[in-house]
Amino acid sequence: MRLTVPEVQAIHNFLDKYKKPDGSYRRGAVTKAAEKFSVSRQTIYNMLEEWPEPPSRQPRKKALEPSYMNEWATSPTVRDFTESKKNIEKLGQYLSTGRESWLILNKKDPTTWDEEDYKTLWKNERFIDSETGRISFANAVAIRQWMVFAKYIDLTKDPYFTTKGLKRAPGRKLTHWIQSEQQFIDVINAIQYPDTLMIFDIGIQCGGRHSSLRLVKPEDIMYANSTIKMFEPKTKDIVERIFLKPTLENLRRYIMHFDFKGGQRIFPNSLDTINDDLKQAGEKARIPFDLTSHVGMKHTFASFAANRGVSLEIISLQTGTDPGTLMKFYAGIGQGKIRHELLGEPYREPDWHEVMIKLQPTIAARFNQIKGHLRLRDKLKPRTKEKQRRAQKKARINWSSIEKLIEAKKTPEPLRKAWNQAMALHRKGYTDAQVKKEMGWT
Repeated sequence: MRLTVPEVQAIHNFLDKYKKPDGSYRRGAVTKAAEKFSVSRQTIYNMLEEWPEPPSRQPRKKALEPSYMNEWATSPTVRDFTESKKNIEKLGQYLSTGRESWLILNKKDPTTWDEEDYKTLWKNERFIDSETGRISFANAVAIRQWMVFAKYIDLTKDPYFTTKGLKRAPGRKLTHWIQSEQQFIDVINAIQYPDTLMIFDIGIQCGGRHSSLRLVKPEDIMYANSTIKMFEPKTKDIVERIFLKPTLENLRRYIMHFDFKGGQRIFPNSLDTINDDLKQAGEKARIPFDLTSHVGMKHTFASFAANRGVSLEIISLQTGTDPGTLMKFYAGIGQGKIRHELLGEPYREPDWHEVMIKLQPTIAARFNQIKGHLRLRDKLKPRTKEKQRRAQKKARINWSSIEKLIEAKKTPEPLRKAWNQAMALHRKGYTDAQVKKEMGWT
């Protein structure tokens, strides 16, 4: 398991309480750190080897790089590889995969890797694509480049190391969205936190990505002409989105209540936090799918608006998404319009803007009910319970997915064998944590 710099800093701070005068740690310190941060003891030992001091106590340039990075970058083999592939656009990807492979093989020089080493890499969980259950296409291509560099040309012709069939299937249409006024009301009344409520309100009216909505500041809101200027990090564009006046009035009350100043982001919480809130609200409202920010806001706006008379051109302008992309991925786009124009069926009543207007009193009432759930001095910090719930969820193993991988014909035999061993332990009553420990996955 690879730790981020903040995690390394936090673990070092925790271990400092157990440090002896000679610099060693008291007995049990590593075990307690492993339990607190939900990692294995071996991960802690590896961290201490790579980061003998926390990043903040080291020179700035070294703070962001473990010691092995320089060892890898300065090796003659890497220099030769870089020189031989210097005109290749994806050199960075090849070097990154090479470094991961080098670590997996205990820093064995790439020029000495043999067929068994390549097979080890081909089935290593770090390179497995969770969607296909096989090595990802990008990593497979990179490893084959290292084969060629090491003069193992014959191995690239071996069917075991083929890249055929590794690419993911083309994107499927997204078929879930909130489809009725009553579903909107149920979700609104199930949301527990005011920031999630307000970001949901503007999200279902513009279909903006969370990465865009979270950057909104008080000065971006133009109450006079009912617009909010939003920066879209994905497209690097500024999109001026239009909203109902009652929506902006609710947003004004939210800003005043939490005393946001100019330059402050009014939705500071992470995507994980907002998604956790929406998923819980969706479960409580009996929505038959996971309600995330993408499904609940972007997909819902695009599909619901298209079925309530809003043109594809306007949906494209409001979301900042290309019309071709909307047609490709959003199943709701155009269904209502097609049936109206070919079959003479009316659009389902009421129209999109009428539904949104009807929702605003419900949103205002809900905000008054839940605005006290976060104290002003909390500044809308992430919910502790949600963070714990996410940590517990990440620790679970998706056994239904593993069953499908075992049954899939394309699953490599070594991987199938590992999944079968894990499934056998699960059926004996082992907890997920015990299975991971037995299988060496921690």
